[in-house]
Amino acid sequence: MFCLHEEEYLMRFICLFEPEKLLQDKFLEFCNPNETYIFYGRVMYVRIKKYPGEKVIFSNNFVENKLKIPATTRNWNTILKL
Repeated sequence: MFCLHEEEYLMRFICLFEPEKLLQDKFLEFCNPNETYIFYGRVMYVRIKKYPGEKVIFSNNFVENKLKIPATTRNWNTILKL
């Protein structure tokens, strides 16, 4: 899936419903060198590189608005603890 480095972290975004393919494709246009998204069914994995001074556009509200569905976000370390 992703190879993570120290300055990166992985989040898992769990959607209540699988997002429409068209919305997934439109959402992937927001990928940039600091943020990468992968859809797998109703789960979206997000890799974010943490660099000082750079703004991260990913947030739960951002994703819910773009995919038009309710969802929850969890840091990968939290998922592993569960």
